[in-house]
Amino acid sequence: IISELYARAMKTGERKGYGFMVPFGDFMKRFGAMMENVQKATFLKEILPVVSVYTAVGEAGGRMIDVGCANAWFIVLLARQFPKLTGAAVDFVPANIESAKENIARNGLGERIEVIESDIKGFEYPGPCDLIAMNQVVHDVWDDHEAVLGRAFEALHPGGCLALWNRPLPKDRKDARAGQMHFMMFLNLFEEMGGTSLLSREEMADGLYAAGFRDIEEHFVEAGSQVVVLGRRPG
Repeated sequence: IISELYARAMKTGERKGYGFMVPFGDFMKRFGAMMENVQKATFLKEILPVVSVYTAVGEAGGRMIDVGCANAWFIVLLARQFPKLTGAAVDFVPANIESAKENIARNGLGERIEVIESDIKGFEYPGPCDLIAMNQVVHDVWDDHEAVLGRAFEALHPGGCLALWNRPLPKDRKDARAGQMHFMMFLNLFEEMGGTSLLSREEMADGLYAAGFRDIEEHFVEAGSQVVVLGRRPG
């Protein structure tokens, strides 16, 4: 059914809208594990060694919020690596919430990580934190990004960081012919069916700056096919 919807959208340009995959329970139950299998090695081998904020917050015993957590693989990975880290995993998909709770319990992290069921657009942060991670999700809510980024800004301690890890769409479409960028255009067809689009790294950086973030950094990995854009709350 999902493949048929995808093929129809490619032909007609139909946009089902954000969250259109939620009713497909069997697929969503596997979504978090799929993301973990695809992204875990990239994070450990390419991102963690060069993006210092994850280690700094982890070693300091800071509090992080994993927004759009899927099965919570990312916050579980960091919590296992940094025993003093605490935080919350947030998602709005019931199947993801179930998977996140199971994953956290299986790793014995229930006292350090809470699970919160909430739409990203309406999420109210549970107190101040040191790091907010939005992995492969910020483009899904970009139509309301001023409010989304503004709430994240207010939820951070001074000096706290918002990290946007995404696949960047080339600003100049001619650049999509290079390296792995051709895959980005194919992936964007899927995003378009969901009523959204991948973002350029300029859009993410400019959005952070407009929301009040400063000391903005951009870290490219996987030959430029993924990027982590960081912004800090001044203070």
